[in-house]
Amino acid sequence: MADICFHINGKEHRVPHNLPATTSLNEYLREQAGLPGTKVMCREAGCGCCAVTVTHLPPDSDVLKTYSVQSCLTPLYAVDGWQISTVEGIGNQTDGFHPIQERIAKFNGTQCGYCTPGMVMNMYGLLHQKPNITAQDVEDNFDGNICRCTGYRPILDAMKSFTEDANIPGRKTIDIEDLNKNLCPKTGEKCSGSCSSRSLDLQLSDARWYRPISLAELGKVMEANKSKKTKLVFGNTASGIYKNDGPFQVFVDLHRVKELFSFETSEKNVRFGAATTLTQFLDKLRAHQENQGLNYFSHIHKHIKVVANSMVRNSASIAGNLMIKRQHKEFPSDIFTTLEAAGAEVEIFDAATSKKQSVSLLDFLKVNMSGKVLTAVILPKLADNVVYRSFKITPRWQNAHAYVNAGFKIPVKEQVIQGKPSVVLGGISADTVLLGLCNSKNAKLQSGSENLHRPVSSGLQTYQEMASEFPLKHALPKMTAPLQASGEAVFVNDMPKLQHELYAAFVVADQASATIASIDPSSALAIPGVMHFYGAKDAICNEFPDPLLPSLFASKEVLYNGEPLGIILAGQFDNHFYF
Repeated sequence: MADICFHINGKEHRVPHNLPATTSLNEYLREQAGLPGTKVMCREAGCGCCAVTVTHLPPDSDVLKTYSVQSCLTPLYAVDGWQISTVEGIGNQTDGFHPIQERIAKFNGTQCGYCTPGMVMNMYGLLHQKPNITAQDVEDNFDGNICRCTGYRPILDAMKSFTEDANIPGRKTIDIEDLNKNLCPKTGEKCSGSCSSRSLDLQLSDARWYRPISLAELGKVMEANKSKKTKLVFGNTASGIYKNDGPFQVFVDLHRVKELFSFETSEKNVRFGAATTLTQFLDKLRAHQENQGLNYFSHIHKHIKVVANSMVRNSASIAGNLMIKRQHKEFPSDIFTTLEAAGAEVEIFDAATSKKQSVSLLDFLKVNMSGKVLTAVILPKLADNVVYRSFKITPRWQNAHAYVNAGFKIPVKEQVIQGKPSVVLGGISADTVLLGLCNSKNAKLQSGSENLHRPVSSGLQTYQEMASEFPLKHALPKMTAPLQASGEAVFVNDMPKLQHELYAAFVVADQASATIASIDPSSALAIPGVMHFYGAKDAICNEFPDPLLPSLFASKEVLYNGEPLGIILAGQFDNHFYF
């Protein structure tokens, strides 16, 4: 059993197979590699502060692929053979700052600076994917980066200053050479990707980890482990939503199974390999939306463009999203809704028989997938008279699960329905109203057929300067901004851990206006590694002198949902994370 090998900022790292299978790339970067510039916060791929850029060679291509991912959900053992770039690696105060780091500092795009490394690395990956970007590209691809203090105007202005069409003072596109495209650390030439082509069979500390390189090898692995609880791994983004799935005895990494990356068109349909990422899916939908029978691809493209966020879409596959829906029926999958409405089918490979079968998405939800794997998603070509539309209602337009989603495929002639329509609804009952799918002549109904379009945002900061008093009162960039942008600014959780240090988390009430009968922490304290629970009776001073201030911990009455009841301490972060 060989160790896995990858490169971080050009330096080779070899990791033995003695870590848990669930160890994330973020944990390794911060705790083992000593690179705390990559931050950690939500551990759900929702905030973007953990962004890094990865480079590797897909099994179906001879062209290197570089993109940004959220390292908090990227499994460490899935990056064998990859090149990882972190915020410290692309620029720092010793070697000089990268243009992106300089630009966000110059535009005053930092305040506390905790989210800034993620902003920088997301932009770094975006420029590798598309050097000649537009302002719309920037707004579309910063849907997964959250800033809680600066405000987005200066951040977006800094990133739009790299575009070709933004009216931003100081705008300057970046030279492709300044992007520092990763070279092979061994030869100094363009990476061939040969380091990541091998199969893997690792006995880790808590599970077996496989990486097959063909569908036949995948079938053998699944058949050999059919009695064990197995998890197929690709983007691993589902673990940000359903944290308590498992434990699993076997993990199977699908990144090198070439057959899962196929793309084929025929007279009747288009076949997408199951491992097609959502980003690749979007690219292919756009590329073929003008073809005969595929005009509806443009509507699916618009819908999926706001599924999750750009870095999740870079990692997650079509099949992975559908498998979440199959395992968790309550999951409001936009992929399922849009594809089922279109009449899509999935192709399933059975490891026991080595045979494939195609079924509808509705039937797929009922298939026992033990010993089976999705190999493709098949979308039909539709007749010219078929109208296709999809919609979603969300708490915010980007990076949010749908409250309600819907897809409609209706054959129409002169605004009269011909044949059987397909209507798929997610999140609500079947009692609904269909508005203007055929561009109704009734002005009151016309708006119902189109999603609202948000134009590119813009803003302007103005302030009065008195040049006669310069350098006094002269506006200057913040001195620490470049260090925040390079990840060199040190935050509390970047500091080295102390011996016997414990992690703490609040235990909060889940009801409002309630009376506390008792608090029993025994079940939590029984979890290995959990050390203490402290509540109101343990606090030396639980009440503040000012009667207007609330208690430190609620002792008798709960005033509001989320009020602290106590604090739990554990020896490891994972021990307390889900209380």
